[in-house]
Amino acid sequence: MLATATLCLLKDGTTDVHFVEPRASVHLEHTNRLLPFFQGITSFTYNGKNYHWKGQSALIDDETKCLLAVMHSRFLETESHKLGTLVITYDGKEILDLAVVSALVLQERSEEGMLAVRTPRLYCV
Repeated sequence: MLATATLCLLKDGTTDVHFVEPRASVHLEHTNRLLPFFQGITSFTYNGKNYHWKGQSALIDDETKCLLAVMHSRFLETESHKLGTLVITYDGKEILDLAVVSALVLQERSEEGMLAVRTPRLYCV
C-alpha cells in the first residue's frame, strides 16, 4: 500500500492523504468554481512547496509555474477499462507518488460529484 486518503470531516472540500513510506501527510483542498465552464483547483503543500491541480488535467508547481503532470481523462468507458492516461513530466518525477495518488483522488472525487455522493469514503492505493 502506498497511501490512504479520506475525506476530511472537519473541513468541507478537503481530502487527507497519508503516505506509508516515507511517512507524510498531505491535505488536498478542493475549490470548485462557481461557473460550470471554469475548472476547479485542488491545492496542496508538500515539503514546503505549494502545488495545484488545474481542474483534473494539469499539476503545476506554484513557485516555478512548471507543468509536473498531465491527466488525460476518458469520459467513455472502453474495453480496456482505463480511467485515462497520466503523464509525469521530467520536472514532476521528484513527486511521482504524490502526483499519482492525487490524480486518483481527483478522479474519485469527480465521480462522486457526478453521483452527488456526500458520504465519507476510504481510498486505498
